[in-house]
Amino acid sequence: MREDNRSRQQGLTLVELLITIIIAGIVFAALVPVFVSAAQKSASDNARTVGLGVAQDKMERIRSLAYDDALLDNFNDGAFASNYGLGNHAAVSNGNGAKDYLVQYQLTYVYDPDSTAPEEPGYELYKKVTVDVYWAGNPSPVKHTLLRTAIYQQYAGPVIFNVTVGPRDAVIGSTTEGMIVPGSDGLVTITAYVETGVATREVRFTVAAGNGSYKKAFTQPAGVGGVYVWQWPALASGAPDGFFTITATAVSPGGYLGNTWNVTERLETGPALAPRNLTATAGNASVALSWEAPATGDIAYYEVWRWTTADRNQAMLIATNLKATSYPDPPQAALVNGQRYYYWVYAVDLVGNQSDAATKDAMPVHTVGDDSPPTPPSILTATVQAASVNLTWSASLDASGLARYEIFRSTDGTNYAYLTKTGSSSTAYSDLVGADSPQYYYKLRAVDASANANRSSFSGPVGPLKTAVSTDTLTVANDRTAANQPCTVTVQDTLTGLYYAQLGGVPSGTPGPVVSISSKGGSAQWQLPSGKSYTVTARYAKDGNIPIVQSAPPWTLSFK
Repeated sequence: MREDNRSRQQGLTLVELLITIIIAGIVFAALVPVFVSAAQKSASDNARTVGLGVAQDKMERIRSLAYDDALLDNFNDGAFASNYGLGNHAAVSNGNGAKDYLVQYQLTYVYDPDSTAPEEPGYELYKKVTVDVYWAGNPSPVKHTLLRTAIYQQYAGPVIFNVTVGPRDAVIGSTTEGMIVPGSDGLVTITAYVETGVATREVRFTVAAGNGSYKKAFTQPAGVGGVYVWQWPALASGAPDGFFTITATAVSPGGYLGNTWNVTERLETGPALAPRNLTATAGNASVALSWEAPATGDIAYYEVWRWTTADRNQAMLIATNLKATSYPDPPQAALVNGQRYYYWVYAVDLVGNQSDAATKDAMPVHTVGDDSPPTPPSILTATVQAASVNLTWSASLDASGLARYEIFRSTDGTNYAYLTKTGSSSTAYSDLVGADSPQYYYKLRAVDASANANRSSFSGPVGPLKTAVSTDTLTVANDRTAANQPCTVTVQDTLTGLYYAQLGGVPSGTPGPVVSISSKGGSAQWQLPSGKSYTVTARYAKDGNIPIVQSAPPWTLSFK
C-alpha cells in the first residue's frame, strides 16, 4: 500500500505529458486565426480613419470653391484639381512610405419639383456632392468613407451689375441738370443689366419716394441678352417730384433672389403740388395760418402772400424761405380788426418752381373778454449737440389756457424770423440745423387760447449758438485707363440738392463747383458734413458728358 502512494505523488507519466502537449497545440492552432483577424481589423480601422481625414479635407476644399466652379470635371484629376488640392488620388505617409488613397466624386443637381423650368444645370436649387475615399490592396477588407454635402450660391439668383435710369437732363447749367425728367409720354425708362449665362426667370423693380409718400413695384419676365427694361409711368401714377430709391433684383427659375442693385435719382416733373388743408384762424389783430405739406418730395420752402382783397395780382409777399408749415400773421406788428385779409400760400421746389396756391381768408376781431396776455416764457437752457440746438423754457401762465408757443430765429441777433410753433404743453424744442451750422439766436413767445389769441412778450434771446464741424472724407477715383479720358465730378446733397466744394463750406444751389480728375488712377477728395447722403455725378467728355451717378456713402467711389 505504501509503494502505490509514492508512485502517484511522482507527477504525470510520459503518456499524460504527451497528451497535454497535443491538446495545447490544438488550442493554439485554433487561436491563430483569431489573432490574425484582430490584427487585420485594427489595421483596416486605422486605414479607414485616415480615409475619413482625406474625405473631410476634400470636402472642405470643395466648399471653398466658387459655386460655378463646383463641377465634376473640376473635382477629378486635371489642372484645376491639382491647383485646388482635389483629384482622384491622395498619398498619405504612414511611417513606412506613403499609402495611396483613391477618391471618387458624385455631383447631383437638385431641382424644384414645383417649377416648370427645365431640369438642367443653371436651373437647380442647389448641388449635392458626395466624396468616396477608399484604398486598394491591404489591409483587407477595404472600407469606404462617404461624406455628403449640399452647396448653395451666396446669391442663388442671377447677378445684376448695373441699373440705368432716363431720360435725364444733360444740359449743363440748367436748373434740372442731371435730374430725371420724363418725356411727353410721362415715362421713365429703368434698365437692369443681368450677367448672361445664368438662367433668369424675371427682374423685380421698385421705386420709392424718399419721403415715403409713393411706392410702386413691377416685375419684368422678359429680357433680351441680359437686358430687362421697365417703362415706369411716373406721371400717370402720380409720382411726386423729389428723390427716389430705385431697386432691381433678378430671380432664378427656382425662385431664388440675386443681389439687389439700387440707385438714388431725383425726379423733376414740373412745379410742386400746392400745400394742403390751409387754415386761417382769426385772433385779436392777428391771423394764424397752418397747412400740411404736399406729397411732393422736393419742397425747398414756402411763401406766404397777403392782401386786403381777393386780387392775387395786388398781393404782397410777407414771408419767404419758410420751412415750417405754419405762420403767425403778423409776427411783430398788428393787423386791423374788422378788416378781411386774403392769403395765398405756395410751395417752392428745389429748382425754384412755384406750386399753385392754397388760399384762405380771415377777419381779425377783438372779442370782449380776455385781453390779458400769457406770462412770457423764459429760456432755461440752450445746448448745442452735433447737429442740433436744443432749447428748454419755463411754462407760461394764462387764465384762458395756452394755445401754442412760437419760436423765432435770427443769424445776427437783430432780425428775427418765425421758425415754428410747438404745442401748448411743450417746454422744449430741438432745431435740427445739421453739423457746421451758421450761428443762431433764438427767442419765443406764448399765445393763449382765448378768441383774441393774446400774445405774450418775447423771452430774452439766447445765442449765438453754432454746431461743430463734423465731416467725412469722400474719395472719388477715375479708374478709366484709356489715355486722355479725364472726368468732371460734382457732389450734391441728396436731400437738399445743394452742391459742395471739395473743402466743404457753404453749399451752393447751382451746379458746381466742378472738379476735374485725370485718367489712369487720378482721384480727388471732398470734406463733407457727416450724417448726410450725397449724389456724386461724373461726366466724360468723350462720352458726350452723359452723367454717371453714384451715391455716397460709401466714402470711396470709382468711375470708369
